[in-house]
Amino acid sequence: MMKILYFGSISDALKADEQTISLTKTTTVGEVVAIHLLPRLGDKFFMKMAYAVNGEFASKEDQITDEDVLAVLPPFSGG
Repeated sequence: MMKILYFGSISDALKADEQTISLTKTTTVGEVVAIHLLPRLGDKFFMKMAYAVNGEFASKEDQITDEDVLAVLPPFSGG
């Protein structure tokens, strides 16, 4: 089972800190997000989210398996 961790405004919007899903095959971060998050969040977060797989920053094109932990992070700002 793959664990998805949510942070900040994404966690607030979903009213959840994490979710566990089952993947039957290797897929991409973007596909997991499109299937499991977009229907619940809409497009407003999608283009601005950052991702980490097993503690390492990842892109939407990176491969992910059922054994991984995906962190979904809200947009960052700095100064």
